[in-house]
Amino acid sequence: MTERATDSDLKSLQTRLIANAGKLFSSTTIASLIGVVSFVVVTRALGPSQFGALVLVYTFGNAMTRLCGFQTWETIIRFSARENAASEDDGRTSAVFRFGWLLDVLSCAVAAVLMVILTGLAAELFNWSDQVRGAVPWYAVAVAASITGAPTAALRYFNRFDLIAWQRISAALVRLVIMLLVVVIEPTFTGFLVGWIVSHVVGHVLLIVLGLSVQRGNGLTFSGSTPVREVVDREVWRFLGASKANNVIRVFRELDAQIVAAFVDEAAAGLLRVARQLAAIVVRFVDAFFEAIYPDLADLAAKGEIALFRKFIRNVSVQVGVVTLLPLVGFIFLGEWFLNLVFGTAYAPAYVTACVLFGGLVAWGFAQPLAPGLMALGAPGKLFVVNLVATCVYLVVLLVLTPDLSHVGAALAMASLHVSWGLTAVLMYRGVRDIPTGVTS
Repeated sequence: MTERATDSDLKSLQTRLIANAGKLFSSTTIASLIGVVSFVVVTRALGPSQFGALVLVYTFGNAMTRLCGFQTWETIIRFSARENAASEDDGRTSAVFRFGWLLDVLSCAVAAVLMVILTGLAAELFNWSDQVRGAVPWYAVAVAASITGAPTAALRYFNRFDLIAWQRISAALVRLVIMLLVVVIEPTFTGFLVGWIVSHVVGHVLLIVLGLSVQRGNGLTFSGSTPVREVVDREVWRFLGASKANNVIRVFRELDAQIVAAFVDEAAAGLLRVARQLAAIVVRFVDAFFEAIYPDLADLAAKGEIALFRKFIRNVSVQVGVVTLLPLVGFIFLGEWFLNLVFGTAYAPAYVTACVLFGGLVAWGFAQPLAPGLMALGAPGKLFVVNLVATCVYLVVLLVLTPDLSHVGAALAMASLHVSWGLTAVLMYRGVRDIPTGVTS
């Protein structure tokens, strides 16, 4: 490939990336703003303690979903790209998708059952109140409906980022309407719990319908002629196993609110959640690039275009990292005023916590494009090392600082996770970026 051709292809890739990431980020920004309104409705109605109890239910459900689930969209996209590069056989690609759907359905069912079974043990471990203990089994309904991997893969692989944007905004609007109805009908902990479950289920059903529609519209059906066993080879299982290990190790990051509540109280867990909700705007911005760049990286890796692959990642890393500096600066100057105005003075202590989270996300922004790079190169095992190192650093700092610094200590732990994640990701990527296509490390 000539240098001119590489530059032309790079420009084309970046143009598509910016367009798709723009759709994702604009939709997630709109959805986030709508979500903040829903969030404010709940926090003001319940107060820090009651809201903290709701957060414990929600985060435990997320932990169970991640523990039992697979990031099937990563596997589907990578191996659909492989099959397409090899033969462009829709039957084989369809079999990859069928495998992903099967994993999604089974993992959600197992997660819901485990959530009910483990309620008693978790209540003792995290010192839950009776209110939280009684609510957790009901939230298993939301967990059972959390099928996201396969429909997300369909929308991303077939470049329907417009539908992803529409689904996210629609789901956020549904949640807002339901939260407002709860305020009118039953503004209690139980009322908001039911509303949260219903909105979660509706949002995921919408995603499933869209995913199935796009998949069938591109000729992929559940009755394809190619058996699943023909496309699910040893490489798929290795990739899936490493991806699963990454998912499991990230479970520990979902437990910070539980640990804060156990060491301090439920109000502190609520303040941490408010800070994380504010920082989520940066997370969604960075994730938009992850989601938009991964299908193109998978195609480049499958075709062996490693030089273009490397240059693409390098450019995007710089661009994303620089942009993440802006929210940090803005929140330092306006964050305290915003918290008092929107959430109320009871949530003012979340200011320092949010500043720390914004700071840590800057380091993560510069390094995050390396994650889809490692996945596309077939090296999820290296990404597992990155997550393992970062999570170990995170847990040590969390357990040391939280008893004395409460939610601020938890934020410092999260910032240390992002910094250590970025440094380790650079080391892992430099070691595998030239590996042959198809080798899983």
